[in-house]
Amino acid sequence: MEELIEVRYEEVFNNTSIQIENLLHMNDLSTDDDFERKLEALYVTQGNDVHGRGALYDAMLDAEIAAYETAYIQFKKSKAA
Repeated sequence: MEELIEVRYEEVFNNTSIQIENLLHMNDLSTDDDFERKLEALYVTQGNDVHGRGALYDAMLDAEIAAYETAYIQFKKSKAA
């Protein structure tokens, strides 16, 4: 099960990173507010684990959050340059 979780994490992280790149190119993700709203929604989803999602879904959500956090850091760096 651990190997499946690792594989899915990588898949979701990579796919989400590609999706973010596409959103950036289409200007659908173009401000700090855009990133912050998306991250806030993901954090709320992460915290709303009332009935338990399980390790696999938690890893997938963690990967999506990590991809957005990474992209946001890069976005802020590119704006500062």
